[in-house]
Amino acid sequence: MRLGRLSLIAFALLGCSAEADGDGDGAMDDAVLDDAVVPGVDGAMAVNDAARACIADNPPAEPFDLGDVVVPSRAPGSTGPVAEPPTAATIASECVASGGSGCDATRFISREAASCLAELDGFEAGLEPWGIALVYHHRQDRVVWNVRNVTSDRGAAGSSGGALTIDATDGLILERLGWAVIP
Repeated sequence: MRLGRLSLIAFALLGCSAEADGDGDGAMDDAVLDDAVVPGVDGAMAVNDAARACIADNPPAEPFDLGDVVVPSRAPGSTGPVAEPPTAATIASECVASGGSGCDATRFISREAASCLAELDGFEAGLEPWGIALVYHHRQDRVVWNVRNVTSDRGAAGSSGGALTIDATDGLILERLGWAVIP
């Protein structure tokens, strides 16, 4: 699937999903739920002890670190107000207004906990540090941490990598996708 650079930016920053995968069939791959979660009661998935330790050992700091959230700049020539950076509270408000779940900002796990969970899940290191951002994910109807890596950079020929979606309140790995930018 071909994704333009603006689509990739929206995917990475706004919490949108791309219909991309690693096997080229155009269908989204199922979430990979391996080491970070285990089957629970009635087949539901539950966070295991190692994942709970990631969360407990990495409590949120004050002010809450949203990660690599980018605030759009004012359009050239515009005299309108400059966009304010989001906060955990504004992301929680967006969640409530959209009828989502997991909207309590006091329950959000930290950026460091999300990074620990990604490592625990075996998410590939990539060519550069991961991009990690707290966002309201409209398709998942919940607040999540998006973790993104770049595993291939062919310059003008394109780049690719992976994205991991982690529930921001319980640390459950919700989705693992591949992405590619092909000019």
